[in-house]
Amino acid sequence: MVSRQAVVFDADPRRQWLAARSARCLRAAGFAVAHSPEAVIADEPCLILRAGCVVRNPELFRPPPLAGHARLVAVGLPVAGEWADFHALHGGDYRPSGSLPAAVCEWHSDARGAVARIDGGMPGESPRVVHWPPLDLAAVDDRLRVYEVVTSLQQGGAEKIARDLALALPGYDVACRLVVLGKPHRTPLEAPPGTLDLSHLPRAARAAVLTKSAVADGADVFHVHLTDADETRALTASGIPVIATVHNMRAGWPRGWESLAKDDLCLLLACSQAVASELRVVLPHLPVRTVWNGINPDDCPETELPSNIECHNLVSIANPRPQKRLDRLPAIVAATRAELAARGVVRPGVRLVIAGETSPRHADAVACRADVGREAVKHGVIDAITWTDGQIPVREVLAAAHAMVSCSAYEGLSLAHLEALSAGRPVVACDTGGTRELAWRNPALVLLNPDAGAGDFARKLADVMLDPPHSAHRWVWRDFTIWRMSERVARFARQAASRPPDPATTLWFVSNNLSTGGAQSSLRRLTKALHARGRRVRVALLQEYPEHPTTGRRDLADHGIGVFVPLPAGLIEPAAAVDLILAEMAADPPATVMFWNAITDHKLLLSDALPFTKMSLPEKAL
Repeated sequence: MVSRQAVVFDADPRRQWLAARSARCLRAAGFAVAHSPEAVIADEPCLILRAGCVVRNPELFRPPPLAGHARLVAVGLPVAGEWADFHALHGGDYRPSGSLPAAVCEWHSDARGAVARIDGGMPGESPRVVHWPPLDLAAVDDRLRVYEVVTSLQQGGAEKIARDLALALPGYDVACRLVVLGKPHRTPLEAPPGTLDLSHLPRAARAAVLTKSAVADGADVFHVHLTDADETRALTASGIPVIATVHNMRAGWPRGWESLAKDDLCLLLACSQAVASELRVVLPHLPVRTVWNGINPDDCPETELPSNIECHNLVSIANPRPQKRLDRLPAIVAATRAELAARGVVRPGVRLVIAGETSPRHADAVACRADVGREAVKHGVIDAITWTDGQIPVREVLAAAHAMVSCSAYEGLSLAHLEALSAGRPVVACDTGGTRELAWRNPALVLLNPDAGAGDFARKLADVMLDPPHSAHRWVWRDFTIWRMSERVARFARQAASRPPDPATTLWFVSNNLSTGGAQSSLRRLTKALHARGRRVRVALLQEYPEHPTTGRRDLADHGIGVFVPLPAGLIEPAAAVDLILAEMAADPPATVMFWNAITDHKLLLSDALPFTKMSLPEKAL
């Protein structure tokens, strides 16, 4: 049997996902990937692949026959570029040639020739060079490639988030593809171009098919939404890093999530700080970061409140599920009518539109809707409640409403609340999950105790309908947009894809400068002492000019200690400086980051952006 050894070359240490994606592809093709050219067996065949490239069909690869060829080089062609032009000129049999383009994907019958090509040389003894189609490469680029994986594509908050991320992440230098695992039970959302639909497959087969596609497509990260623990573990087994957005409080977690172990996925992204807090309690062994849900403000623009001469219009935006507690709404409608009448409102009519869709396949949804009907009859408001059944856009429902009411027993961070606030509509909601995070500095959101009765809701609804609060949509448009959400997801996806396979050993210090001063002198002494003992040490400085090193910085450089200096604070925004430092740390991963007299903004941003790294402060800074 012909040996299958391979080397990935030309790796970019600041974009470690490129080498990782190529190595996964080679392993899927049956190759053992050597960690360096020096580690290959010289007298055996060897495949070399430029970092970032993937073979189009790795599982179908077979090596070229060697019969009759003392020395052979088989070339896989990229979709475009110098090799494609060379092939068009010479055909598929290049014969001995001293002017081959730079190596991209080549199988050498002798590893010595392969190593020579990696070093920029030519294979010796004039081997025959041919095109070998099983080695042809897929059309991928050097951007991070994320697969947004969702259980179905239907009207729902998590599904919208996954779809919106697939559309928005390319704006943050992330190639993206949406993957749909199952069939919709409600009105489907429009699928972006290139969506991979696996809903026709048996549940047990989905993870294997998805993994095969992702490896051949050069995917670097799986970002999953609503997948249960078993399917999440199956995707992690692929070797592709898995990050997961958690869209709800613990009561709404996917099946088996409480059982997730340390190695079952890479990173949890909570849709609110409340969800993050619960995750840290239940799953303390997994890193957690908060990425607030976001909307496109243009989808729900602020509009003037409609006339209330004839009636006051309430809206509840929720698909019927037990946790939404929609059965409380009829009593609230009746109580609000009575409250308005008690305040002397001549026309105290109150109507409620429930913008939700009942899936006939879900027994609990059918039961919830039936409960609403029974309560409506009980409270005499059956004619005052209508359902949209997904037939009227939420934007139009909000434009006709005076206020939104929400009775949920638990929430992650409701897109419905965001949409209503964006449209300039006051919201009266239970203080559950992440809802409080929307209420900060936002007079248009009124919080009630989760056990509040119909009368409590009625009084607050009457208040906001008779004296509407100032719209605070600007807070939503600042902090809770798809662009803010996408920027953070892109950052954490890069961190997950750049996580080194082996434990990092470098100790990074982040400080303002190395000018004259007590803190600076102590940092210099410490780093030099650690370096002298064989510990790898790096320093990042926030307030120095790259072209004008201080005496302290020169001192460290003279002792062989690497110092990274982005443009100083004041000339560059903190987030931009942090991104530059993160890129440098990707090339030299930190085991620990110690902040030593560092600017607070940079300290907070770096701590947030490094979910896999231990952070430390000197004792005097605590």
